[in-house]
Amino acid sequence: MRDALETFKKQTGYDIQSFFESFALFANSYYPLIVAYYTGQDDIDIGDSFGRLDTLLKQSREIEPLFTLKATGLARIDSWELLDMFTECQTKLWTIDNSSRWLRSAIIGRYGMNVALQRVLKTRETFENVSLQLGSNNPQDDWVDIARNNLVEEEDYDANRGGGMFKINIRTTGNFNIPNIVDNLDSEKILGKDIDKNFRFENDDLATLEYEAAIGQALDTIINSLKGSIPEFPDYGLPNEAIGSSVNAIQYPSLFKHLVNMFQRDARWIEVNLLDLYRKEDAIFMKIQAKTVTNNFLVTNIQI
Repeated sequence: MRDALETFKKQTGYDIQSFFESFALFANSYYPLIVAYYTGQDDIDIGDSFGRLDTLLKQSREIEPLFTLKATGLARIDSWELLDMFTECQTKLWTIDNSSRWLRSAIIGRYGMNVALQRVLKTRETFENVSLQLGSNNPQDDWVDIARNNLVEEEDYDANRGGGMFKINIRTTGNFNIPNIVDNLDSEKILGKDIDKNFRFENDDLATLEYEAAIGQALDTIINSLKGSIPEFPDYGLPNEAIGSSVNAIQYPSLFKHLVNMFQRDARWIEVNLLDLYRKEDAIFMKIQAKTVTNNFLVTNIQI
């Protein structure tokens, strides 16, 4: 490998060995600080970790085209091995640059630990209540900061009428354990994105659904899936033994247990309740209510 390093420097004039040494130092000493930052660990001094990352990314952009421009002089097998090593380092740098997404962090950006969320003030709810819900130790006074940041005048505020949309700043605390979402899990992004089940193209790309629409599609998939209907997941879905059975022969507790198991596979759901079980003409329906991680409730009927 030493010969390859010397050949690269001779052909291009670039000291790629220095890049590898800087990358190794960064990966061992500074990358863990970035992970700690995005996972919300307290008292973390990230120092110039992000600055070093930017420097390495800049150097990788300078090095990459040199392999093509000087391809004739880099034709030996050890130069190809050098290219493989560089590509691995570059890919790792790209991944680190998107750490907040891969770690599913609520922290957006590099230099701020706060995130702004939107809320609607409910009827008979006060800013003091909101401040208390945010964990304030002094909600009697801290509510003023919320009102001031939203330009709410005290004489215009009436708890009996509720209010419109307002913003609150909260200190982010680490990451979320939602493995099927790869993004900054703040606000509605926590509900994710999915390919539209009505497979189609839009703006020269696959059409996708985001947030509320994505979770709605996920709910539709759950309530309409029968065991064996998805070849890749043969055990996913409601058991189809109920088809053709008499009303008295249907094992309702077993059906609901399978339904709950499907919701538990998706961490975006935190609760599902059976509201009603009723018969309409020749069909049996389960009325369920599902709660998402954003505290939204979806109610639907499932025909058995």
